[in-house]
Amino acid sequence: MGAFSTLCAFDLARYRATVVPAVRTLLATGHRDAALAAGFDATLARLRRSEADYADHYQRHPKLSIELDGLAAGLGIELAAVCAFLDDDLAVREAPPGGWLDVHARIDGACAAAGCAVRARCPMHRDQRGPAKAEQFGRLIKDAAFACCVEAPAPVELGRHATLASFSVWYGLERGVDPWGTEVLERAYRQGDDPLARLLVALSRRGAGWGWGDGGFGEGLLGWLDAGEAGTLAALLAGFDLAPTAPAPAALSEHDASVELPAARAPIARIGAMAAACAARGLGVQLRRD
Repeated sequence: MGAFSTLCAFDLARYRATVVPAVRTLLATGHRDAALAAGFDATLARLRRSEADYADHYQRHPKLSIELDGLAAGLGIELAAVCAFLDDDLAVREAPPGGWLDVHARIDGACAAAGCAVRARCPMHRDQRGPAKAEQFGRLIKDAAFACCVEAPAPVELGRHATLASFSVWYGLERGVDPWGTEVLERAYRQGDDPLARLLVALSRRGAGWGWGDGGFGEGLLGWLDAGEAGTLAALLAGFDLAPTAPAPAALSEHDASVELPAARAPIARIGAMAAACAARGLGVQLRRD
């Protein structure tokens, strides 16, 4: 059936006050603050039940519970002191030239920093040699970040195709460009001359450092915007007529104008409305995929 994207109201202040320090403490000492304890304990219990039920299998294969035991022992990683990959919000640090576009969530770790002193034991690094791997670690953070979403405004279902690729399709079509394979939005982001491009990339790629933890189809936390960014995104999108029947650029083919552009506008319109509603409440927005 495939994954679906959802836009949620995100209490970034709560995330910063609870999840960020909890992750830093977990990596340094193994201590689990409240923001991580429930998810950690539930995951560990589930893994141990599975390992007991399928003991023959786990005599031949690694036990995933060992990864969580390793985290609980502490990895001695003082993230603030050594990590050039993540920023203060545990988001991928936006560094030139490619910024967020050059980082991809991976099951074996998204960070490839060659000079990292702790890369052998860091769950986020591809050179990791244990005990904890990126998928288990990412799932813990993702679940804790999801817990910082709030119920109002209600989450908005964006459908199967609301990802960076579909944002790029809309971005190109709206400008009268056949976007298939041309990556119009990505090019604008790299050039750095359009704030709309940056915000759409942030929403879909800011969490690429650890957002992928559910099996290999891009699920997890994709990215987020703070309240100010959400307000800016809403204002920029308000400059477009996103109604399905709104005029299309003359340069588009009949098919793109009558089929592709209206379909691409639909989730963008919902994003704009949600971003405005959240910003008005002092909230950010978080894009997740399940």
